[in-house]
Amino acid sequence: MDFTGRGRCLIAAAFLAATAACLPDAGYGFVVPSVTPVPDKRPEPQSTVVPLPVPKPDLSVSESTAPQEADAAEEIPEAAPVPCTLQFADTVDLPAVVGENGCGFSSAVRLAGVNGTANVGFVPEPMVNCRFAGALSNWIEEDLAQIAMETKGERLKAVHVGPGYQCRRRNNLEDGKLSEHALGNALDILGFEFVSGDIVSVENDWSGEDPDTEPRRKFLHSVHDAACKRFTTVLGPGADDYHEGHIHVDIGCHGKTCTYRICQ
Repeated sequence: MDFTGRGRCLIAAAFLAATAACLPDAGYGFVVPSVTPVPDKRPEPQSTVVPLPVPKPDLSVSESTAPQEADAAEEIPEAAPVPCTLQFADTVDLPAVVGENGCGFSSAVRLAGVNGTANVGFVPEPMVNCRFAGALSNWIEEDLAQIAMETKGERLKAVHVGPGYQCRRRNNLEDGKLSEHALGNALDILGFEFVSGDIVSVENDWSGEDPDTEPRRKFLHSVHDAACKRFTTVLGPGADDYHEGHIHVDIGCHGKTCTYRICQ
């Protein structure tokens, strides 16, 4: 075989032709790279921080019970009654009164009656504070029982009164000072019932000229005068238009020393 320069060229050409015949056609997606490919960027290392687990919901308090517990927390416990012991008063201890705008008082009682020699009840039984109940029962036991016998010749059975405690301002006005009724320090007296069944009314029997009703008028005016020595405020018919039908008595503080008295 001739391996001269011309022969070697013919052999190389034939080898290249055979190699080209073995390559796939261009339509099959095979691409012969013309340059050396650049290797892909090395992936970044994964974080070694372990994620915290998501906390599980607390199933100990359900949605249905949570509002009830919240409401219970907002409730203010009722104050226990403060014992009230008085010499002449029959009382029932009540929880402290808590009202709006300054109304209310501790040592609240329902005044059922006056014991001792008087033995007088109340219609209806008013709610007042213990200190006022003491002043009122002393007045009835030590003054009114005797006045009733001197002017009417018979014993008292009951005193007809207002409710005692009322959360309001003086004379039921929209503004002004708080009434002593709002502090349990006052009571409005409407009339007096005797054991015979006779009722002397402040509104109907305070004034008049009929000689037959003179004992009734004398009784009421004597009651009013005796009250002025016991209470810091006494307002009856003639004081103003607000007290034409009852006698108001209270133990409110007047003046710097709380010793000033109002008697009208």
